[in-house]
Amino acid sequence: MIFLAAISDAASYGLASLMNISEWGTSMQVAVGVAAFMLLVNAYMVTKFLLHCWKMRDYAGPLPLPLVGNLLDPLFIRSLIVFISTMRKRYGKMFVIWPGNSPLLVVMEPKNVRQILSDTKRFPKGKRYTEFFGTGFGQGLVTSTHEKHKKDRACLGKYFIKGNLQQYMGKVAEFTGEAVQKYFEPNVGKEINLTEMYAMLTIRCFCQIALSRDMWKDWDDCKRFSEYVSEGSTIMGEHMAYGHPMWRIFPRTRKM
Repeated sequence: MIFLAAISDAASYGLASLMNISEWGTSMQVAVGVAAFMLLVNAYMVTKFLLHCWKMRDYAGPLPLPLVGNLLDPLFIRSLIVFISTMRKRYGKMFVIWPGNSPLLVVMEPKNVRQILSDTKRFPKGKRYTEFFGTGFGQGLVTSTHEKHKKDRACLGKYFIKGNLQQYMGKVAEFTGEAVQKYFEPNVGKEINLTEMYAMLTIRCFCQIALSRDMWKDWDDCKRFSEYVSEGSTIMGEHMAYGHPMWRIFPRTRKM
């Protein structure tokens, strides 16, 4: 009986060992599979990075790293605006930055910017432009392409010609003078938030011309509206720069 019990225990131990070996082998297969998949993804991303580098070889810009681009640059970590401003002083009015594995060509020459925005045949609007701005502005003149943009421009273009805008210049000049009085004169020798001033002035001019409503009559509402516009613009700009999709699963996108 003792002999049979010993044989039974040995058999149970051997079976358990085989099961452990089998489980270990399965775990190794899964680990190898995951590692191979990650290796393929990294190889694809690095190859894509090298192709982008070749396409953008004629443009100056800070040296990028595969996968992360310029994201580890201390200036980029501090602020995207500060980073772009510094690169503009270093490389001029046209340069490439890398907010990740894909490049962005920064154009800061007004004449070139105007051509890019107006010549849709030579410079078609990319998916980033239409998708990200479309979330905030819908499919209108800013985001439409091809025939729809042509029709929209023919319909609305007349409102943006010099002769039509000239009639509003007096009101714009009046509002600008009042903004200077409100922001500058009481704060001589102090720091002034110019971004806030221009945002509030823009909202007042736009709402007066488009809606015949003076937003400054309710200063608190105008300021809240300005903050909403600023936050929405920041969200769209950051998603566009970093290549993050504007999906509604993101709280910031839903909030906008």
